[in-house]
Amino acid sequence: MPFEVGQHLLVRGLRWMVVGGDGDDLLEIAGIEEWNRRLRMKVLVSLDRPRALRVREAGWPAEGPIAGHGDWIALHEAFRAPFLPAGAGASAAPCIRHEAYQLEPLRRIESLPSPRLLIADDAGMGKTVETGIVLSSLAERGRCARFLVVAPRGLLGHWQDKLLRMFGIETDAFDSSRLRDLRRRLPPHVNPWAYVPRIVVSMDLAKRSSVLRSLLQVRWDAVVFDECHHAAQKRGRPNLRHRLLAGLSERCECLLLLSATPHDGTPEGFDSLVRCIDPLLASDGGRIDVDAIRPVVVRRLRTDVASSGGGSPHRTISEIRVPMSAIEKKAYRLMRRFSMAAAVISGEVQGGEAAKSVELANVILRRRFASSMAALAKSVSARIGALEARISGAAEDLESGRLPGLAAVSWVPASMEKRHAERELRVLRALSSAARKCLDQGESKLA
Repeated sequence: MPFEVGQHLLVRGLRWMVVGGDGDDLLEIAGIEEWNRRLRMKVLVSLDRPRALRVREAGWPAEGPIAGHGDWIALHEAFRAPFLPAGAGASAAPCIRHEAYQLEPLRRIESLPSPRLLIADDAGMGKTVETGIVLSSLAERGRCARFLVVAPRGLLGHWQDKLLRMFGIETDAFDSSRLRDLRRRLPPHVNPWAYVPRIVVSMDLAKRSSVLRSLLQVRWDAVVFDECHHAAQKRGRPNLRHRLLAGLSERCECLLLLSATPHDGTPEGFDSLVRCIDPLLASDGGRIDVDAIRPVVVRRLRTDVASSGGGSPHRTISEIRVPMSAIEKKAYRLMRRFSMAAAVISGEVQGGEAAKSVELANVILRRRFASSMAALAKSVSARIGALEARISGAAEDLESGRLPGLAAVSWVPASMEKRHAERELRVLRALSSAARKCLDQGESKLA
């Protein structure tokens, strides 16, 4: 072998470390940069012409004291590596205490000719943990170097946190800005989806035609589709999320579909999910063959697990009463005053877009108040900004309907009269001040 194990090389413009080889021409290398970390591949010396890096070029101090915490971590891992058992990885000692029933998806995967499964356990039973166990086990055997997690936008942080904290699996969250940044930094011929090995992405971003085109050019070792019932095909209705799921199902070896409610009562939707796992399992004439699909569906209720003695996921809910502080009581009174003002405005305009706007704002702000003062302050600030922009004539007209996040509370239609907007503003400014004082003093329920 022309290079030594542990030596740093420059291959295809990125830095790698030699981890093995066979003969004089074949090298196995592992990435050591942000873009290729934990990615392994085999290269031909005669074709890729790797260049050995000197110690200084590799970013490692040749002599002298440790430069910082990052260097200390690297030295510690280098010292620990020779003492790890062969094949030890993320699943060797996961930072979780799992229940026995959570190993069933892995056992089922091991018994199937193809690792494709619908995990339909009841809500709160740990489908994320079950998925992490499967992914870690596949990674141990070199079958999960590249995987994609598709989930609703609000769950991306949850997936990143659980996979890292419980299984030591780092992932990269893709959003529109991240994709733009990668396309700007990478050569034109490099697909960002092929460049990063472990990705979490929202299903609504991935379903866009401009994104889906490049996404489906890549093959994945595993694809996880969370809340997959959103991607079920409905009769006579085009579903871009189903197009995404169907396309990904053809571009991966392992497919894990997750949903506590995969069946909506009609055979079409459930059939479309089963067909992604195995087209041969789709029902005939609307009749589902339960025996045929049983091996690829894991479905347990809380009561089933508790009665079997396999560890109960039962949660004990208790009420804790927390007295409100004086400033929190003031914020509550202001919140009620805004609700009354919203009702008066809605009655005066007698329907239409303006009524919808103030009623929607009232519902959202009451929910934010129940959540936290931080959430309330953020939403109130967004509403104030939208009302001020409408009064000044600088507001953009948004269509009513399902507006995401702060856009919903910021929706102020052109039909909103100035006097009504000013009435809202008077109450909201006082509410904003009270909410920020609550944040400064600290919320009672968080004490």
